[in-house]
Amino acid sequence: MFLYTLISMINYLVNIIVIVVIVQVVLGLLISFNVVNMHN
Repeated sequence: MFLYTLISMINYLVNIIVIVVIVQVVLGLLISFNVVNMHN
């Protein structure tokens, strides 16, 4: 049961990391194409 809990926690953390990376890539693309203006 402990191993199952550990795997669940790792899976949860991996999902969060993947979401954060995707958001950073999308924001990076928007900034590089000047869609989002950082000097407002």
